Amino acid sequence: MSPAPDAQTAAPSLSTIPSVRSQRSIAECLRALDQLSRKGKLPGYEPRGSDAFKVSLFGEPFDRDLIGSMKSLANGCEISFQTSLRMKAPLILAISIIVSIWPGVELMDALIPASWGWIDTWMWYMPLMIVPLPIFLPVMWRKSNKAAADHLGEQLERIRTAVDGRTA
Repeated sequence: MSPAPDAQTAAPSLSTIPSVRSQRSIAECLRALDQLSRKGKLPGYEPRGSDAFKVSLFGEPFDRDLIGSMKSLANGCEISFQTSLRMKAPLILAISIIVSIWPGVELMDALIPASWGWIDTWMWYMPLMIVPLPIFLPVMWRKSNKAAADHLGEQLERIRTAVDGRTA
């Protein structure tokens, strides 16, 4: 029987992200994260006000943002996290699927005319285009969630190390 994974190394879930506690002040933590981002180790880092920040989570094809909110404690600060889906890629995918279906019917009808005595093009083309959607969209979503969760683990470890923190 294998031992239980350590809290520091277990892959976090996108919905339940552990917080990080540091002995440093909020300003010191933000400074440390800014220095890390300037070294290219914290992609998409943006400070948000005096007590929050945002970093990128790469979950190809659907990227997300990791938003960290800091609150002062008696002996340092605590950083709590949440994720937010970037809507650009899902919108582009949805629009491209919707916009490409009917022009595809017209193109196929030009290549294989219904006047040759076969059934109308839309009768076989629409099922060919629509039936795979419920199959490949959930697969894309699961793949994206897995990639984002893996990157989340890396980002949390970088943040925890930069602020000399521990997972709460």
